[in-house]
Amino acid sequence: MNRFAAIPSRRRLPATIPFRRRLSAAIPFRRRLPATIPFRRRLSAGLLIALTCVASVLAACGIPVDDEPVPVALPSDFDLEPTTTTTTTIPEEIAANQRIIYLIRDGRLVPRLREIPEPITIDEVIAALLVGPTESELAQGDETRVPSDMDIGVTVSNEVLVLDIRGEFTEETPFLRFEGEARTQLIGQLVLTGLRANPDLAGVNFQENGLWRAVSNGAGELQELDADGVPIPLTTEDFATLRVGGI
Repeated sequence: MNRFAAIPSRRRLPATIPFRRRLSAAIPFRRRLPATIPFRRRLSAGLLIALTCVASVLAACGIPVDDEPVPVALPSDFDLEPTTTTTTTIPEEIAANQRIIYLIRDGRLVPRLREIPEPITIDEVIAALLVGPTESELAQGDETRVPSDMDIGVTVSNEVLVLDIRGEFTEETPFLRFEGEARTQLIGQLVLTGLRANPDLAGVNFQENGLWRAVSNGAGELQELDADGVPIPLTTEDFATLRVGGI
């Protein structure tokens, strides 16, 4: 056999690899990129779009969205703590054995009912005022400026109630015991209580151990004197600014 004989053409190896086969060998079929987005990724994208639309709608409706909590201011008249209220209303008609005295609450003169033993006199009504507030009234905020040991003489002259404050007065224990606002409140308690005890009275004057003594009205103005040097009597109107509801 001739060793140099040519190899049959059907057995010759191809000189080059076909394009399709080369491409398949370079990129296996199983690693090809998917033609569509997986279901989970499509769901996440759709949810994000939906939330974006909702936020846009809320903004368009005027509902503000804050990045941080914003404190809410309460109305000025809102109170977090429950309050207990008590009435200062006195019935138009009171029992025959009842009279009205005046106490202090929050710097104002407030009326309170008291039962007075008969026969009722102005002395007895003033004595009831000296007793002061009851325990329930104290718990509600009532107080008094009239000391329980104050010595008061009570007389009526020419339809004027005269209250004679008796005792030894010094700088430590002045006439009417107080100065300033507390003294004005004390005078108001005595004047209003005395005049409510007897509506026929024209006013109230004060004495210090039997001598006339001018005192101040609710506005802090000293009583004027008449031609005889007697103070012009105080009336309920002189304490109108201190009375609750003008009672």
